[in-house]
Amino acid sequence: MILHGWSTYVPAALSNFLRDEIKQRGWTQQRLAELSGLQKSGIHYIINHPNSTPDLETLQKLADGLQISFGRILVICGYDPGIEKPIPESERRAILIEANPDLAPVIDNLVGFSSEERQKIFGYIEAQLEARGKRKRQRA
Repeated sequence: MILHGWSTYVPAALSNFLRDEIKQRGWTQQRLAELSGLQKSGIHYIINHPNSTPDLETLQKLADGLQISFGRILVICGYDPGIEKPIPESERRAILIEANPDLAPVIDNLVGFSSEERQKIFGYIEAQLEARGKRKRQRA
């Protein structure tokens, strides 16, 4: 699996970031849940289980609730858009769909995003697939 742009996936960084942001803003986990459209139990899980790997939808909702960019959330999770030359989008799309054919409709629905946003989303999907593969190998 090609992990374009991922220096190291750092789920604990997201956990720490959320904990710090909630504290700095004087919020509660419930407040972040309300603003992001997530369940309080989901926020609690991410913060207290730093090895969790939230999906793209959850990360987008967190970004919206915190009023920060989706790209910033990805960087917090370990995405570094400058570490290697981008793979052409058509090639990345083919690699992702080959790795998981169920992703085809999701990837096809990214047309409303900018090219840069699509590249970030592809990077996160690649990291999710890699993390899922590692978990499967650990269970075996």
